Amino acid sequence: MPVMEPVTYPPLRSLADLAEIERVPFNDRVECWNFGEAVLRGCARDPQKWALHYIEDGDPETPPVSLRHGELAQNAVQAANLFHAAGIGPDDIVVFVMPTTPELITGLIGAFCCCIAFPVNWMLSPAHLQRLVASVNAKAIVVLGPTPGYQIWEGMQEICDTLPADIRLFSMAGPGGAVLPDSDFTSQAATMRSDALDFGPRTAPDDIAGYLHSGGTTGMPKVAALTQRGFAYRHWATNYTNALTEDEVVFLDGPMFHVGGLVMRGLVPLASGHTGIVPSPLCAREQRYIANYWKFVERYGVTRLSGVPTTLSVLLKNPPKVEDISTLRDQFVTGSTPVPLAIHKGVEEVLRIRPLIMYGMTENTGNMTLDPRDGPTKYGSVGIRLPYTEMRSVQLTVDNHISRDSELGEIGAIVYRSPGVTAGYVEQHYNDAAFVDGWLNSGDLGHIDADGYVWLTGRAKDVIIRGGHNIDPALIEEALLQLPEVMLTAAVAMPDPYAGEVPVAYVQLAQGVTAGPSDLLARATPHISERPAIPKAVFIIDEIPLTGVGKPRKVELRHAAAEHAFGEALSQAAIGVPVGVSVGDDATHGTLATIMLPAEAPQEAEAAIAVVMDSYAMVWRITRAVPVEQDAAQ
Repeated sequence: MPVMEPVTYPPLRSLADLAEIERVPFNDRVECWNFGEAVLRGCARDPQKWALHYIEDGDPETPPVSLRHGELAQNAVQAANLFHAAGIGPDDIVVFVMPTTPELITGLIGAFCCCIAFPVNWMLSPAHLQRLVASVNAKAIVVLGPTPGYQIWEGMQEICDTLPADIRLFSMAGPGGAVLPDSDFTSQAATMRSDALDFGPRTAPDDIAGYLHSGGTTGMPKVAALTQRGFAYRHWATNYTNALTEDEVVFLDGPMFHVGGLVMRGLVPLASGHTGIVPSPLCAREQRYIANYWKFVERYGVTRLSGVPTTLSVLLKNPPKVEDISTLRDQFVTGSTPVPLAIHKGVEEVLRIRPLIMYGMTENTGNMTLDPRDGPTKYGSVGIRLPYTEMRSVQLTVDNHISRDSELGEIGAIVYRSPGVTAGYVEQHYNDAAFVDGWLNSGDLGHIDADGYVWLTGRAKDVIIRGGHNIDPALIEEALLQLPEVMLTAAVAMPDPYAGEVPVAYVQLAQGVTAGPSDLLARATPHISERPAIPKAVFIIDEIPLTGVGKPRKVELRHAAAEHAFGEALSQAAIGVPVGVSVGDDATHGTLATIMLPAEAPQEAEAAIAVVMDSYAMVWRITRAVPVEQDAAQ
């Protein structure tokens, strides 16, 4: 076995350290401009080292299916050569509709070598899948074959007649599933050469390497094109900013249709020669995996904690008891949704591990910011910009141009540019709104302090993020509007201590009709193509508040939903006195929850409120009513 030189990184504490890093041009740091080939190079570092341990059922006691790096590379080369032999070229798109299996991973690596890879959300309805396939003019589809517990193959059969006659359909057998000889990808790839590619991979930095869809799940899909430069940047930045070393053992537990699961917690670790644990085809959606998380850490010697705030909340309620988790290192990256202060501090206090909070987007091939690994934490911020990434808080004109930079502490639109930025969306009209004078508008609002820390205060866009899953509110609204009783509806995010946000819907009924919330929800649910998008609640109100041009005033409804969530949570707590809740705009924080206490309430009431409110990500404060005697005297 070759001896690996230990990896060392300079300190990363502040903007001054970023400036020192950037003295070396980013292009000089890149050894390979084809992401698939970069993964093959990572496998070649130590072919006998374990690359993957895959568990079919989320049970740590189940014997894994394991691949060494050399085996993974051979399988990926065969996959790439099969695509090439099928006439799929560098500008062609291969769509993958698969849960996470070793076959999906090798197929994706092969596709990145040969063509343009496009993994999609396998939980989408057939109609939405058909739209995605058509939007990119896919040349081939790799889909899960008939498999117990999944309806992916059956859904594909529903749309086969709508696909182009020349599209190539490959199947992959899932756990306990059937092998379909005529279309089976694995058996056909096994006939291909495994020691070398039959073609030369594209290596131009601006070539498109992959597509990912970002939130666009209704109407015309919103698909971002990601470049070879973007994947190379993410490979370098993930290792450098996290100070990753050769001996990392990490969970590959994010869905591979999501930028975090595909890149940062998926193929980048393999390209870096690390060992990945796939705990289930369902990844972190598998309850048995989460229930046995610490056993997985002990059994496989995992080195980095992994999880979005939803997962961390569950883990904190079930900390390790007898399991040996000494292999976990003292820092890890989390984000995807706002991280409540209670979870952030809980991980530090209970697990003695520091969360590095990040902020990222599909359109940047991953994150733009991260807490500096050797610098201070500023609770509530999302860290400082990454090397080679530029970020600004700006004021925009009505015609979508930058008028000026925001002042310190002034809230503005967060815009950025970096080597990871998308080459654009497949649908041109998205580009017109997203790109502002050469910068990508994140759609988020916030400010940047004097030390370069980014503070997000709200979202200009209306996407709902439930446990890291992006939900287009139109998905809910379209389903409700199919019901004859519904005149108007608006879906918004409601704060949730577990998922960060959950979707709820406000409904205005047609004149003269009656209907109950549970009845509307039950009849709309079959028409909602993603399970996470099913609303937590439906609220019937007299009128949906509208803007001057007839659009729902969703900010007002989000405030109402937050007031409902906090009011319900506080009413169930042992506060001891009546409390009021008001949520509204705030010049500093964007949105602020105010908890109103009677003047005579004891101090213990404030402590009880803090226990409840610290579970949420929203900034809050307590005010006390002016005593009646004092008010009269004034």
